[in-house]
Amino acid sequence: MPPTELLLLLSAAPAVTTVAPPAVTTTDMHDWLPAPPVSSGAATAAFRFAAAVGSGMVLAAAPKQAVVWGFCEAGASVDVVFRGQTIRATVAPDHATGASTTWRALLPATGASFEKHSLEARSGGRTLRLSDVLFGEVWVCSGQSNMQYPLGTPTCWNATNVNCSNPHTKQCSFGCTADAGAEIASMADFDGGMRLFQVGRMSSKTPLPDVRGEWLPPSKMGGRFSATCWFFGRDLYSVLSPTVPIGLIESDVGGTPDEHWSSPDAIRACEGPRPWDMPPGTVDSVLWNAMVVGLLRTTISGVAWYQGENNAAEPRRYSCS
Repeated sequence: MPPTELLLLLSAAPAVTTVAPPAVTTTDMHDWLPAPPVSSGAATAAFRFAAAVGSGMVLAAAPKQAVVWGFCEAGASVDVVFRGQTIRATVAPDHATGASTTWRALLPATGASFEKHSLEARSGGRTLRLSDVLFGEVWVCSGQSNMQYPLGTPTCWNATNVNCSNPHTKQCSFGCTADAGAEIASMADFDGGMRLFQVGRMSSKTPLPDVRGEWLPPSKMGGRFSATCWFFGRDLYSVLSPTVPIGLIESDVGGTPDEHWSSPDAIRACEGPRPWDMPPGTVDSVLWNAMVVGLLRTTISGVAWYQGENNAAEPRRYSCS
């Protein structure tokens, strides 16, 4: 099961139509999703922040300590400057290849607020700067089509066709929430305190050190973002007292089984002789490798996990992984 916490989410959001994309089997996953971009070792190791660490992000607030991290050449020294304090980063093997080209720094516990912070990372005469950084709660939203289902487009919803008596309209295909136009327009109301990150969808047979994506305010992300993740985060932001910034990280792919999202360790724990066990030597983790490993250093409040249909045939296996 994906990292740290499992949240059973019953959203009070407007109803969405339940047309899902075609199911994807383990064997055709790599044909359906793009392969990771080919890059040289030097490009991977160039001094930079990880994709999930960027301007406009939300970091975990006190009492948690947020981690910022990125990549550098082997043997490099990296310093992080935050609120007048210089922190020597640790350069160590990454979660993917084991190469000692990942730097990470643990920031001091910082209270939740809407104050916009900046920070710098320095190495070998180069300085990287981030701005507009908030501290609050950070949640990962993951799963299959239930979670991937987007808000839609400003014009996809037609209240006169709510039962899809005319099935050849946008709202009767995958991805259009009720009153999508109004929902998308209202996202701008949350630009001051919410930030969204959508992980680029790809698969890999081997762990990747980084993901693809960028932090955006809700109005710039718009209707392509997960409806369930948005409604969950929006409602959380609206009911927390005191109100704190909310960062949402969406990492999902429709029509996928839990095994794609499970770590190799989780899969090995599910192997055994029983009919519902995974056969010894099972290898999968193609979405864990490409869409989770690059997030493992992120300090989070929890995970909203919305998946299950592709494992409905054998729920006992699901409860293991």
